[in-house]
Amino acid sequence: MADTEFGATLWGRAWLRTVERTDGPPRSNLPKARSLARNHKVDLTGPGTPGVPAATVRDGSSTATVVLNLAPWTEKEAGAAADVLSAYRPDPSGDLPDALLAQLTGAGVSVTPDTPDVTATCTCRARKRPCAHILAAIYALVLQIDERPVTALELRSNGAVPWADDAGTSTAWIPLEEIDAATFFDTPGAS
Repeated sequence: MADTEFGATLWGRAWLRTVERTDGPPRSNLPKARSLARNHKVDLTGPGTPGVPAATVRDGSSTATVVLNLAPWTEKEAGAAADVLSAYRPDPSGDLPDALLAQLTGAGVSVTPDTPDVTATCTCRARKRPCAHILAAIYALVLQIDERPVTALELRSNGAVPWADDAGTSTAWIPLEEIDAATFFDTPGAS
């Protein structure tokens, strides 16, 4: 049985395949990277610029800063994505249907950059690239994408997702001052 800690959704699995590739030699630093992400040693900071997420990775007594420079969609991909996405609206939690991923892929739109680890930078002294910190940051992104799949589109779209403004707004929380205590528990037929 496959480990679904990372890549629990199709959206997350698409990103997971960018680091756990089968077309080259195995990466010996993947177990350490998974451990760092699993043990909450990676703090993702929001992208200051779309497609440029950053992370602080605590590794023992040292801290490394990672910047992932993710390639945005090409003009052709952005146009095809806009056509497909116009029919969808994520629910307030940022969830998206798996069918949307299949439609985007069918339209020639990739939700993942080809090699997010190649253009990433890290402040550590490791000579081997990608280092465990870069891979840990990508694993942390995978976890975030599993929780909120619309993140995958936001990372690649360069701000072009039609509903990006309100995709992160959750209706699960209501400000307390908006609740009328007198009618909140009012049930039909009760007096």
